[in-house]
Amino acid sequence: YWLAFRYLADKSYGSDNFSANLDIYWEKSLANTPVGTNVNVDLGYGSSITFSNVTVAGSSTMDTSATNPGNTTGVFKIGNFFYDVNTNATYTGSMTISLKYSDTGMTAGEEANLRILHWLTVSSTWEDATVSVDTVNNVLVGQVNSLSWITIASMPNLTWLSPVANVGNGEVYTLESDEETLPIKFRL
Repeated sequence: YWLAFRYLADKSYGSDNFSANLDIYWEKSLANTPVGTNVNVDLGYGSSITFSNVTVAGSSTMDTSATNPGNTTGVFKIGNFFYDVNTNATYTGSMTISLKYSDTGMTAGEEANLRILHWLTVSSTWEDATVSVDTVNNVLVGQVNSLSWITIASMPNLTWLSPVANVGNGEVYTLESDEETLPIKFRL
Protein backbone atom coordinates (compact mmCIF):
# COMPACT_ATOMS: atom_id res chain seq x y z
CA TYR A 1 0.00 0.00 0.00
CA TRP A 2 1.08 3.56 -0.48
CA LEU A 3 -0.11 6.93 0.78
CA ALA A 4 -1.76 9.16 -1.79
CA PHE A 5 -2.71 12.83 -1.65
CA ARG A 6 -5.33 14.53 -3.75
CA TYR A 7 -5.74 18.31 -3.81
CA LEU A 8 -9.15 19.62 -4.84
CA ALA A 9 -9.70 23.30 -5.42
CA ASP A 10 -12.90 25.21 -6.07
CA LYS A 11 -12.44 28.75 -7.28
CA SER A 12 -15.27 31.03 -8.37
CA TYR A 13 -14.19 33.68 -10.81
CA GLY A 14 -15.70 37.08 -10.32
CA SER A 15 -15.85 36.76 -6.55
CA ASP A 16 -13.53 36.28 -3.65
CA ASN A 17 -14.75 32.75 -2.91
CA PHE A 18 -12.08 30.07 -2.82
CA SER A 19 -12.07 26.69 -1.06
CA ALA A 20 -9.60 23.84 -1.05
CA ASN A 21 -9.72 20.27 0.16
CA LEU A 22 -6.87 17.90 0.80
CA ASP A 23 -7.81 14.23 0.77
CA ILE A 24 -5.43 11.72 2.27
CA TYR A 25 -6.17 8.07 1.56
CA TRP A 26 -4.53 4.67 1.27
CA GLU A 27 -4.42 3.05 -2.13
CA LYS A 28 -3.29 -0.46 -2.97
CA SER A 29 -0.12 -0.61 -5.00
CA LEU A 30 -0.32 -2.63 -8.20
CA ALA A 31 3.36 -3.65 -7.94
CA ASN A 32 2.46 -7.34 -7.61
CA THR A 33 5.47 -8.76 -9.46
CA PRO A 34 8.59 -8.66 -7.25
CA VAL A 35 12.18 -9.41 -8.23
CA GLY A 36 13.13 -13.08 -7.93
CA THR A 37 12.95 -16.54 -9.49
CA ASN A 38 9.76 -18.55 -9.93
CA VAL A 39 7.68 -15.47 -9.09
CA ASN A 40 3.98 -16.39 -8.88
CA VAL A 41 1.41 -13.62 -9.46
CA ASP A 42 -2.31 -14.00 -8.75
CA LEU A 43 -4.22 -12.65 -11.77
CA GLY A 44 -7.65 -13.11 -10.18
CA TYR A 45 -10.49 -15.51 -11.02
CA GLY A 46 -8.34 -18.48 -9.92
CA SER A 47 -5.72 -17.71 -12.57
CA SER A 48 -2.02 -17.00 -12.11
CA ILE A 49 1.28 -16.52 -13.93
CA THR A 50 4.69 -17.70 -12.76
CA PHE A 51 7.73 -15.90 -14.16
CA SER A 52 10.97 -17.88 -14.38
CA ASN A 53 13.03 -14.82 -13.47
CA VAL A 54 12.01 -11.22 -12.70
CA THR A 55 14.93 -8.73 -12.75
CA VAL A 56 12.96 -5.48 -12.26
CA ALA A 57 9.72 -5.42 -10.22
CA GLY A 58 6.49 -4.22 -11.78
CA SER A 59 2.77 -4.84 -12.20
CA SER A 60 1.10 -7.77 -13.94
CA THR A 61 -2.56 -7.81 -15.00
CA MET A 62 -5.03 -9.88 -16.99
CA ASP A 63 -7.86 -8.30 -18.96
CA THR A 64 -10.66 -10.17 -20.70
CA SER A 65 -12.37 -9.60 -24.02
CA ALA A 66 -15.08 -11.34 -26.03
CA THR A 67 -13.36 -10.30 -29.28
CA ASN A 68 -10.98 -12.76 -30.92
CA PRO A 69 -7.67 -10.92 -31.60
CA GLY A 70 -6.91 -13.44 -34.37
CA ASN A 71 -8.65 -14.60 -37.48
CA THR A 72 -8.65 -18.34 -37.04
CA THR A 73 -7.76 -21.13 -34.66
CA GLY A 74 -7.25 -23.91 -37.18
CA VAL A 75 -8.91 -27.11 -35.98
CA PHE A 76 -9.56 -25.81 -32.45
CA LYS A 77 -13.00 -24.71 -31.28
CA ILE A 78 -12.40 -21.47 -29.42
CA GLY A 79 -14.04 -20.44 -26.15
CA ASN A 80 -16.02 -17.30 -25.40
CA PHE A 81 -13.27 -15.26 -23.73
CA PHE A 82 -9.80 -14.06 -24.58
CA TYR A 83 -7.31 -13.09 -21.90
CA ASP A 84 -4.68 -10.38 -22.35
CA VAL A 85 -1.86 -10.89 -19.84
CA ASN A 86 0.51 -7.94 -19.46
CA THR A 87 3.37 -6.82 -17.23
CA ASN A 88 5.69 -3.85 -16.98
CA ALA A 89 8.14 -5.92 -14.94
CA THR A 90 11.39 -6.91 -16.64
CA TYR A 91 11.72 -10.68 -16.92
CA THR A 92 13.76 -13.39 -18.62
CA GLY A 93 12.86 -16.95 -19.45
CA SER A 94 9.48 -18.57 -19.89
CA MET A 95 6.23 -18.02 -18.03
CA THR A 96 3.74 -20.60 -16.80
CA ILE A 97 0.09 -19.55 -16.99
CA SER A 98 -2.66 -21.30 -15.02
CA LEU A 99 -6.29 -20.67 -15.98
CA LYS A 100 -9.29 -21.83 -13.97
CA TYR A 101 -12.26 -23.05 -16.04
CA SER A 102 -15.75 -24.40 -15.48
CA ASP A 103 -16.51 -27.92 -16.69
CA THR A 104 -20.27 -27.43 -16.50
CA GLY A 105 -21.95 -29.23 -19.38
CA MET A 106 -18.75 -30.92 -20.61
CA THR A 107 -18.21 -34.60 -21.10
CA ALA A 108 -15.02 -36.14 -19.70
CA GLY A 109 -13.67 -36.38 -23.27
CA GLU A 110 -14.37 -32.72 -24.00
CA GLU A 111 -12.69 -31.65 -20.77
CA ALA A 112 -9.61 -33.78 -21.47
CA ASN A 113 -9.29 -32.07 -24.87
CA LEU A 114 -9.16 -28.51 -23.48
CA ARG A 115 -6.10 -26.47 -24.46
CA ILE A 116 -4.52 -23.07 -23.77
CA LEU A 117 -3.86 -21.26 -27.03
CA HIS A 118 -1.33 -18.38 -27.15
CA TRP A 119 -1.58 -15.70 -29.85
CA LEU A 120 1.70 -15.15 -31.71
CA THR A 121 1.49 -11.59 -32.97
CA VAL A 122 4.50 -11.87 -35.31
CA SER A 123 3.05 -14.79 -37.30
CA SER A 124 -0.64 -14.01 -36.61
CA THR A 125 -1.29 -17.57 -35.48
CA TRP A 126 -2.46 -19.39 -32.38
CA GLU A 127 -0.05 -21.89 -30.80
CA ASP A 128 -0.98 -24.68 -28.43
CA ALA A 129 0.85 -23.76 -25.19
CA THR A 130 -0.75 -26.49 -23.05
CA VAL A 131 1.42 -28.25 -20.49
CA SER A 132 -1.30 -29.99 -18.48
CA VAL A 133 -5.05 -30.27 -17.92
CA ASP A 134 -6.11 -30.82 -14.30
CA THR A 135 -9.66 -32.15 -14.70
CA VAL A 136 -10.07 -32.62 -10.92
CA ASN A 137 -9.38 -28.97 -9.98
CA ASN A 138 -10.43 -27.52 -13.39
CA VAL A 139 -7.10 -25.80 -14.11
CA LEU A 140 -5.31 -25.56 -17.45
CA VAL A 141 -1.56 -24.91 -17.37
CA GLY A 142 0.42 -23.55 -20.30
CA GLN A 143 3.95 -22.30 -20.91
CA VAL A 144 4.81 -19.29 -23.07
CA ASN A 145 7.95 -17.29 -23.91
CA SER A 146 6.17 -13.99 -24.52
CA LEU A 147 3.04 -12.25 -23.27
CA SER A 148 0.10 -11.88 -25.60
CA TRP A 149 -3.51 -12.98 -25.84
CA ILE A 150 -4.45 -16.45 -24.60
CA THR A 151 -7.70 -18.38 -24.72
CA ILE A 152 -9.18 -21.69 -23.71
CA ALA A 153 -10.04 -23.88 -26.69
CA SER A 154 -10.90 -27.49 -27.35
CA MET A 155 -9.55 -29.96 -29.86
CA PRO A 156 -12.09 -31.93 -31.81
CA ASN A 157 -12.59 -35.40 -30.39
CA LEU A 158 -11.84 -37.53 -33.46
CA THR A 159 -13.00 -41.09 -33.78
CA TRP A 160 -10.70 -43.06 -36.04
CA LEU A 161 -12.28 -45.70 -38.23
CA SER A 162 -10.95 -49.22 -38.55
CA PRO A 163 -8.37 -49.70 -41.29
CA VAL A 164 -9.90 -50.07 -44.72
CA ALA A 165 -8.63 -53.26 -46.38
CA ASN A 166 -9.78 -52.64 -49.93
CA VAL A 167 -9.65 -48.98 -50.79
CA GLY A 168 -11.06 -48.25 -54.20
CA ASN A 169 -9.66 -45.47 -56.36
CA GLY A 170 -11.75 -42.31 -55.95
CA GLU A 171 -13.93 -43.69 -53.16
CA VAL A 172 -14.86 -41.25 -50.39
CA TYR A 173 -14.69 -42.31 -46.75
CA THR A 174 -15.62 -40.19 -43.73
CA LEU A 175 -13.88 -39.47 -40.46
CA GLU A 176 -16.39 -38.47 -37.80
CA SER A 177 -15.79 -36.18 -34.84
CA ASP A 178 -17.93 -34.64 -32.10
CA GLU A 179 -18.22 -31.47 -34.13
CA GLU A 180 -18.34 -32.49 -37.79
CA THR A 181 -17.70 -35.17 -40.40
CA LEU A 182 -14.55 -34.90 -42.45
CA PRO A 183 -14.61 -36.47 -45.93
CA ILE A 184 -11.44 -38.28 -47.00
CA LYS A 185 -10.84 -39.25 -50.63
CA PHE A 186 -8.16 -41.75 -51.61
CA ARG A 187 -6.28 -41.68 -54.92
CA LEU A 188 -4.31 -44.72 -55.94
